[in-house]
Amino acid sequence: FEEIDSAAILSRATAGVIRNTLVFCIPGSEKACRLACTQLIFPEIGHLLKHMKE
Repeated sequence: FEEIDSAAILSRATAGVIRNTLVFCIPGSEKACRLACTQLIFPEIGHLLKHMKE
């Protein structure tokens, strides 16, 4: 967020589960997608998988 600022809300990114598979739609530049993965998704993947199994 600090790198992108409030424009992050305009990205239209979304996530969900399809047939027990986490799916992420991250539109934008390669740099923005890499940032989303490394700073948002990867740090929380364990937590997300835990909730999928509930």
